[in-house]
Amino acid sequence: CDCGENGTCSFINGLKRCTCENGYAEVNGVCKECDCGENGTCSFINGLKRCTCENGYAEVNGVCKECDCGENGTCSFINGLKRCTCENGYAEVNGVCKECDCGENGTCSFINGLKRCTCENGYAEVNGVCKECDCGENGTCSFINGLKRCTCENGYAEVNGVCKECDCGENGTCSFINGLKRCTCENGYAEVNGVCKECDCGENGTCSFINGLKRCTCENGYAEVNGVCKGALAKTVMQRLMEFAKNVTVEHGEWNMQFY
Repeated sequence: CDCGENGTCSFINGLKRCTCENGYAEVNGVCKECDCGENGTCSFINGLKRCTCENGYAEVNGVCKECDCGENGTCSFINGLKRCTCENGYAEVNGVCKECDCGENGTCSFINGLKRCTCENGYAEVNGVCKECDCGENGTCSFINGLKRCTCENGYAEVNGVCKECDCGENGTCSFINGLKRCTCENGYAEVNGVCKECDCGENGTCSFINGLKRCTCENGYAEVNGVCKGALAKTVMQRLMEFAKNVTVEHGEWNMQFY
């Protein structure tokens, strides 16, 4: 009955038993060196070394090293790096499991020491909790200063908390005001039938469509001619009569007209 130089051999109930010295463990009937350091117990399982470490320690490279994630997590080493597996409602920050809860609809983590909530679809973070937040299929929902905000895709705008189709064409921006569609058109364009169309009255007028017809609102001293506000033809009938009156005088009851 032999267990090698570092163990004592005996038979118990007819079976060989090796009692190995400190720093050794039995493998294949022989005491072989097996050391996990001061904070662990070494053994061989199926011929492979196994360290059973004390609380607050974990195995790394065959030795039990200090590894503590606090009361709410289990510590381990993966590829030589410390890893904390935290309980529900906790997440790792600076090597310790700290309370981290985003509610039932989100996963909590710490990034650079700051709490971060990754919310499920249809939810967004507000005040550290994932709350229901849905803008429909064509928008992304978020909370800003505690208020719901919809960021809609191109061709859509927010109305009553949902992104609805809203298109004014290539030359305008669409929005809903009090539930009604509104087109803000670029310079040289105006809205007609919900689309921004080319509409230009020149530099001295504002163009619009009324009942589908182009209308120029000209500045003082200008009038519309052929769809453009011009100054040379901007004299109204009254202005022409006033100019005509300047050239008419009455002498001794007789009209005297001068033409220029």
